[in-house]
Amino acid sequence: MKFKKKAVSPLIATILLIVVAVILVTIVLTWGKNFASDSLASAGDIGVDSCSGSSIVLSNCQISGTDAIFTVRNNSSNDYTFPSTDVFQAFVTDDEGNSYDLERDLNTSAGATWAVALSPGQNQGAKVDVDGFTGNIKIKVRSMTCPNDAMAEIVCR
Repeated sequence: MKFKKKAVSPLIATILLIVVAVILVTIVLTWGKNFASDSLASAGDIGVDSCSGSSIVLSNCQISGTDAIFTVRNNSSNDYTFPSTDVFQAFVTDDEGNSYDLERDLNTSAGATWAVALSPGQNQGAKVDVDGFTGNIKIKVRSMTCPNDAMAEIVCR
């Protein structure tokens, strides 16, 4: 018996492999696009930031004994009011390179713990302990409610 060899030619096999690869890539890309858009749609408004436009400004810094006394002003552009539950924290450094990672709670200038709402345009006296620092003292203050938006710094001499 004589058998005829029937096979696919190398050219046709190559074309078939390319077509199958293109079809698979198209399926994966379509699935990926649908997956990404569905995931983004279900995420909703996670990116909405209620702190957007909030900011503070520090001024009138004076050193009195072991305290730096200064003014915190709500300089928000969108009528943002910092709530009375907000904790403002200060980070202190000096000319000598003294710096502490310690987040020092900011107090009102009267010495009480910060517990006042700060409306747009409103000023509040504040103080922070700077005992052990010498020379020019740099104070960075940030709101813990809006830490990325509401931060400011001042140098006290």
